[in-house]
Amino acid sequence: MDVVSILLLALSFGVFFALIKFCDAVVREQGGKEK
Repeated sequence: MDVVSILLLALSFGVFFALIKFCDAVVREQGGKEK
């Protein structure tokens, strides 16, 4: 594997986890507003 592939893989994982945290925060906000 070259450096570019490693960077792209790390970037994709970073975006993936960031998206999960963002969605989790949004769901908690919506749940708090509904309650």
